[in-house]
Amino acid sequence: MSKTDLLLHIGLMKTGSTSIQRIMRAEREELTRQGVCPLISLRKHMLDQIQTLVAKVAKENSSALVGEGQAITRRIATEVRRAGNPRLFIASSEMIASNCSSAEEIAQLGALLKPLFSRVRILIYLRRQDLHKASMYTQSLRSRGIPAPPQLRTGDRVYDYDALLRRWATVFGEDNIVPRIFEREALLNGDVVDDFMGVVGVNLPLPSNHPLRESNPSLSVVGQALLRRISAHLRRRRANGSPPDMPVWPHLQKTVSKSFVGRGWRPAPEEARNFMRTYEASNEAVRKRYFPDRPRLFSDRFEPEIPAEPSAEEVMEASLRLAVEQARDALLDSANAWMKLAALARESGREREAQRYQRAAQRINPNAAAEYKRRLPDEAALDAQADEDEEAEVAGARLTARSADTGMAKRKKKPKLRRGDSPGGTAPTPTGRDRSARVKRQAAREARQVRRRAGTQSTPTEDAKV
Repeated sequence: MSKTDLLLHIGLMKTGSTSIQRIMRAEREELTRQGVCPLISLRKHMLDQIQTLVAKVAKENSSALVGEGQAITRRIATEVRRAGNPRLFIASSEMIASNCSSAEEIAQLGALLKPLFSRVRILIYLRRQDLHKASMYTQSLRSRGIPAPPQLRTGDRVYDYDALLRRWATVFGEDNIVPRIFEREALLNGDVVDDFMGVVGVNLPLPSNHPLRESNPSLSVVGQALLRRISAHLRRRRANGSPPDMPVWPHLQKTVSKSFVGRGWRPAPEEARNFMRTYEASNEAVRKRYFPDRPRLFSDRFEPEIPAEPSAEEVMEASLRLAVEQARDALLDSANAWMKLAALARESGREREAQRYQRAAQRINPNAAAEYKRRLPDEAALDAQADEDEEAEVAGARLTARSADTGMAKRKKKPKLRRGDSPGGTAPTPTGRDRSARVKRQAAREARQVRRRAGTQSTPTEDAKV
């Protein structure tokens, strides 16, 4: 069977990659109909595993990692073979350009992918360095909770776009590098999703207000200041001053990000111009090689300064608003938990219990039933994402197990017997009634947890009958 091309989208971060990946998953069937196959074995989390592997090989040159690389290759080859004969395979991970940056790492990635496809093309979106730096500050604040205010500092290797593209061209060939400019006037229809699909060569009838087009909205300068203060507070509570612990920080940053959408920090125009002079020669080299018709690689319009520190009154107002929204969300979660119990009771034919649970929910939120129905699609999406994450973890564990030293003796532990097990047999398969009881108990625990967080209490009768 003849080989097919692969278009590998490698970033940069903060150039709409999440929107592209979400559209690829949602519209997989339509893409396949038009002859384009998004590779499941090269989804973002799997590409991140590959990037980690090639970094280890390049750094350690260890033969112990050969088995892991062969397992990855077999998985990709199997999917490619089963896909039939599409005109193009596509894959996307914005982390590759930043994390797989050395010539050795790129060479290892090429050695893994090139034998499987007739040609591997590299797609990368380039964003003006000062704007990318400002956007990355928000990303770092969300992911690591850095307490320091933002600054424009030169020296990031990824911002030398000329050197970056040359490293990839050395392995995959100059003709296989496809850089694009991440500016509204340079993108097809002013949208990165449409631009990506234009490069791929497909036509997706997506409305301009499609919810998947907008991912990771900007965090306002007040939200940034609030996250810095929360991070500093959490770090002070830890003895070694390490980053905020899990899962408190992810919950807090998601709440702040949802509540304070807007324009974040922007440096003063003169500061941004001085920063851009550092990369002037590199940007001009990229323009001459890939964009000879453009007068300059990026726009020379600099936005007005947005100071990093809002007033104390603005931060106090934001803190109060956040506290109120947290309390409201906790109450809504509590009502939703009661509605889950009501749904489980109805499935088991216990209508009186279901009505009691629903009344408990409506005492907290009169619109609990409508809110529960509204949340169902979101919860289904979260379940799907959880399944995908679990799939990635399982795949990673299997790869790690395959690459382990086979000469090591593995001690077998005697399995612990559970109630109902026989000493020489296996655990009995749970019945539908057992599973239903476990689900109800878990839902009851969740309901009690959210009630405690919300400061509400139920009657002893309600908990006793769950």
